[in-house]
Amino acid sequence: MPIARMLPALGSKSTPLLPNLAHTKKLLGLTSGFALMLQELSVALEIDLPISRATLYKLNDSENIQSVSSKSRDKVTEFFQQAMSASNSLELGLPNEDEYTGGAAETGWTGMVAAFKCNQNSLSEWSYLIDFIEARINLERTILNKTSLANLPKHCMFDDYIAQLKSQTLITDRALQTAQSVLHKLPNSYSEEDLALWHCSSKMDFYFSAAALLELGWLNRIRQLSPAMVDRKPSWFKRGIISSLIQPLVIENSRVELKDSFELFLKWLADDIGTSPFKSRITLYELASYIPIENSNETINGYDLAEKQLDLLKDWRKGKLPSYNKFRGFIKNLRSERQSSVEVDFLTHIGVAVMAMDRLFLEIFEDLQPFQSIQCFEAFNRSVDRYPSYYVHFKAIYSE
Repeated sequence: MPIARMLPALGSKSTPLLPNLAHTKKLLGLTSGFALMLQELSVALEIDLPISRATLYKLNDSENIQSVSSKSRDKVTEFFQQAMSASNSLELGLPNEDEYTGGAAETGWTGMVAAFKCNQNSLSEWSYLIDFIEARINLERTILNKTSLANLPKHCMFDDYIAQLKSQTLITDRALQTAQSVLHKLPNSYSEEDLALWHCSSKMDFYFSAAALLELGWLNRIRQLSPAMVDRKPSWFKRGIISSLIQPLVIENSRVELKDSFELFLKWLADDIGTSPFKSRITLYELASYIPIENSNETINGYDLAEKQLDLLKDWRKGKLPSYNKFRGFIKNLRSERQSSVEVDFLTHIGVAVMAMDRLFLEIFEDLQPFQSIQCFEAFNRSVDRYPSYYVHFKAIYSE
């Protein structure tokens, strides 16, 4: 693996402080583009889109966009005007050219935070996470401005960069020492295992922090809406939920296997989602019955609806992850039928976070393949095992 890939420069569009937003959307199972932006505005501001789904996706396709009628284009313009009015904003929160000198913030984080802050009153469960992202944006800007103005030797800039990562992230000291050695071109002071540990720690840090803050925000909201849940589900509030779901690699002699955390999430739903003290666990067959099937053509030619749903669940358990809309529909059906007191959005977002972890782990696992070293895969596991410490760290900061 090229060292340059493992140690992005501070001004890169993806760093340990902030990943590229497009990469984050990919991990979340979202697609970037104009159509997605319209959908996100529609959901965030609770304003119906005035165009059909077919027209929406034509707007995202350079070959078909010319076929969109002027009437539909006018409707989109009116939608934007309505959206800006609803958010009490005269602009769409795009980053100012003079505000940053580079970095990952320019990949869309600034605009995303601005959009969320317009709706913060109705999205209180996101406040911890948004504050964290905004702090990372500001830190990146401060460091970039400092390095662009200061006439410092390169080794001093490297040391300052590592010092900021040490104080503002939970990346391990050993991993940071490796990064520092690489930046100072001291190849004899680190091993492949050290490089693997840095790679894993630096890529997981942002996402582990974000997942922990997402959990804390939602659990705080559940505590407010349903105080009885604290006694019914004490483990949720003590160590979070994701800690018990994400899985390290299975290492047996020379065999290394990547396990799917989303499968554990589905079993967790089947066992008990805290819906009712009178409800027992359900079978995976019954769990599959809540998967929405919108297209009747999917069940033609004798393909029974229940069979289709069960096959989809099997696919989900094998790593073929569902789309956001399909998954949310599944959670909504499950919660409704099981008389759940747990928020649909809460279960949806925890599930999406677990799916993102699976995609991230697969990505890092593939990055480590060229090493073909058990020690490197063990470094992966040590990094995965640190998620509970992230939850504990942020819980201590935001504890009441």
